[in-house]
Amino acid sequence: MARGLRAQAREARELHTKGQHEEALARTLELVGANPGSALALNLVGSLHRHFGSVAWNARASDDDEAASTLELHHHHLALDAFSAAAPIAPNCVMTAICHAEALAACSRLPDAQVELFRVCSMLETNHMDPAVHHVGYDLVLDGSTAKKRKNDAVCKANLIMQDFEAIINNEVVPVEAAKLLGGDAAADEVRRCANLFSQSYPYSVRAQLLLVYVELEHVRALDLAADKQRHLWPILAVISEAAVVFDRSLLIALFHAEVLFALDEFDESERECRRALHIEERPQFVRHTSCYICSRRRL
Repeated sequence: MARGLRAQAREARELHTKGQHEEALARTLELVGANPGSALALNLVGSLHRHFGSVAWNARASDDDEAASTLELHHHHLALDAFSAAAPIAPNCVMTAICHAEALAACSRLPDAQVELFRVCSMLETNHMDPAVHHVGYDLVLDGSTAKKRKNDAVCKANLIMQDFEAIINNEVVPVEAAKLLGGDAAADEVRRCANLFSQSYPYSVRAQLLLVYVELEHVRALDLAADKQRHLWPILAVISEAAVVFDRSLLIALFHAEVLFALDEFDESERECRRALHIEERPQFVRHTSCYICSRRRL
């Protein structure tokens, strides 16, 4: 990367640090205009817009919530535009992926944010890029850290953010959707369709997958003929079997998996799944992933 570009980005970042936010943004936008393929410049633009979004809300007048919210969202979308442009330029940079994911979440695109973090964290560590390459803020922090430490710190941060996303999805998003689907007056086929779309939107959520399985099992229980029940259980088995592989430490997923196998007369496989579940060491994950879902189920 050209030294001139980085030096100009550093100057703009320093203006921001000194409180000259408008000038810093203007300088950075000029930099992006001259260097549209620079992840360094794009990340700085995104960071500055994220700052303006926070200021718009935190510094609002007591009677100005609506206007402040509109301005905040405007800056969040501009930040997302910048980070979305930077992400494909620096696909191996964990910090860029973090910024992109946080901007997606701020724009109510939590499933996409989760996918972005899973993408970058599933890479081999040797493929990760030093975050300082594409983030000028590191130039202003003289902590003597190495590239290896910066990469490890970025991965740790990404994992913590993923846990936050998971908590929001499991404890807020899924219970609301479950209550809406299971407590409403929609036709059974519409409930099943919505549950299926919801599970596809949140592929990394245990509870989203369990909601789909639960809705499908309720449909099967309502059928009269045993042959119909068997026919409808096989697609459910496909869903729960995949979930059992992805979430191999979830006891409730294992329980549902074993129950469906048993209902299909796959007794040996059902027993094998139960034995596997008994050897799961990290039992607390059962509570973390499923407690809220169990509560919603008890209300039925």
